[in-house]
Amino acid sequence: MFCLRPFLLLGVSLLAAAQAPRNRTKRVTSHEHGTAAINIAVETFGAVVEIEAPAEGMVGFEHEARTAAQKQRRDEALNKLRTRISEMVVFEPLRGCRFTVRKAEMVQHAGEEHAEIHAEYSVSCSGPLDGTDIRFGVTKVFPGVASVAVQVIGASGQAGATIKNDRGAVTIPQ
Repeated sequence: MFCLRPFLLLGVSLLAAAQAPRNRTKRVTSHEHGTAAINIAVETFGAVVEIEAPAEGMVGFEHEARTAAQKQRRDEALNKLRTRISEMVVFEPLRGCRFTVRKAEMVQHAGEEHAEIHAEYSVSCSGPLDGTDIRFGVTKVFPGVASVAVQVIGASGQAGATIKNDRGAVTIPQ
């Protein structure tokens, strides 16, 4: 059976690049504290969800965890990403969607004090997703993240929105 997932992920990446500001006089960076990006590639009965965010908003710091307390805070944040994803990305309940964690990690860039959170999930649903709404609860789980840039791409189109303080939804294109 032919799987669209790799092509949809490529499409989400291209969509994100196309949405980047055209003004290149100011340095453009995805590293803005208090924000996150969620990319969702949708198939009829499932999806792939990617989350990226500066570690500051989810962990409380961005440097390498050095003390026992910092390691505990990092581990607690990663555990929330693994166990509370269905509260952060909320598909319509009647669709019966289940998340499987592919990865949840804090990535420290060599030679920099800026770390980022990277998480990826596969989603399988018992009902079709086309035309349904996705709601978000990232701020409820991580109060340090107030703004989430969401991009959704499916076989029939794309949609996106900036969700502030968990208010708003994105409708999956039909």
